[in-house]
Amino acid sequence: MKKLDPDKIFSFFTQDEVEPEKFLESREVSDAVILITVVRNIESYYFLDEISERKYGEHYVAVRDRVKTRYFYFLYKLLSRMKLTSIEALQDAMVDLGHGGVEFSLNDLIDFFIEVEEYEKCSYIKKILDICLDIEIPYAIQN
Repeated sequence: MKKLDPDKIFSFFTQDEVEPEKFLESREVSDAVILITVVRNIESYYFLDEISERKYGEHYVAVRDRVKTRYFYFLYKLLSRMKLTSIEALQDAMVDLGHGGVEFSLNDLIDFFIEVEEYEKCSYIKKILDICLDIEIPYAIQN
């Protein structure tokens, strides 16, 4: 069986040779798109983790922490590109994601950075979380 390389985790998601970090860095992306991307990818991480453990077993377990680290640092790097200049820009994202999804995902990211003792990152993520949770979502859309 081929050895797993956690540094190549994003190659699972792309067919070309362009690293997602480099692709995203070269594009102007709205705060809403960034937030949706980060939240959906945190949710997807746990499916990827479970599938990888089933498929690769002990080989994956041996690199699991490195995979999570690489994955969550990439998501933070993306999140740190948010400009936070307009709450209105995030309203559509919040309608799509809901308070629960954003709260779960960003708290999970905060918990990760607490574990690795990177508290400035926690503070920034918490700032985004607070802004998002303050956005009013029409009740009919929330359910």
